[in-house]
Amino acid sequence: MSVGWQYNALKTMRYWHPEMWRDDEVRCLHYIVDKPWSARVSADGTAGYLGRDGETHTWWWNQYQAWVDEREKSGSKEGKETVEIVAKYVAKESGEENEHLAAVGGKVQSELIEPVVIKMPNC
Repeated sequence: MSVGWQYNALKTMRYWHPEMWRDDEVRCLHYIVDKPWSARVSADGTAGYLGRDGETHTWWWNQYQAWVDEREKSGSKEGKETVEIVAKYVAKESGEENEHLAAVGGKVQSELIEPVVIKMPNC
């Protein structure tokens, strides 16, 4: 049994295949290339390597904020500690990128100067 694209929707499909994409049908979004947690969406709504991921990255940030709010509202020590741990690995509200996560995804691809060539021995 196969499942539809909605259960592993690649975020780039939203702009590469707009004729088939429906925001309300997405069940599981696969954040390929740039990860939304490595940088905030800019004030003009752009995000990602090509600047086209603002909407899908905004979805992630909205869910992240709801998660943070829920834990802070609980008032529990564990909730606060969990938020503090996770906050180390996401971009700051100031817009500063998380340098540790910038190496994941498009930043690496856009800054790669020479391609890596692996030479295979003749078999």
